[in-house]
Amino acid sequence: MQLRPEAACPSQGTAAAAPTPAASVGLPPIGSEVASSMLANNVPMTYKKQLFSIDLRGGIKQRVERNPSDPDHSVLLRTEGFRVSGEHDGASGTATFEQSKDTNPQSTL
Repeated sequence: MQLRPEAACPSQGTAAAAPTPAASVGLPPIGSEVASSMLANNVPMTYKKQLFSIDLRGGIKQRVERNPSDPDHSVLLRTEGFRVSGEHDGASGTATFEQSKDTNPQSTL
């Protein structure tokens, strides 16, 4: 996609400022938090040598940061929290996967 400056305004005779590329693609603002829900059906798991499938539900929270490599066209997402869990009909207990610290610093959006 190529951005072009707006046409000159007839009443003023000057061109309007073109939006910045990052703003034109609708990237989230720097510093905002993005929360997303997650669902994974029929995930195969083995526990005590027994194979079963489980439906995992949960979410991930990420913070938007400036991408120094390409600040006009992308942002970085830093994982702030991750948690999914689920119960199996035939097993007692709950499987939970949780991460509260960022181990892979950034992913690009």
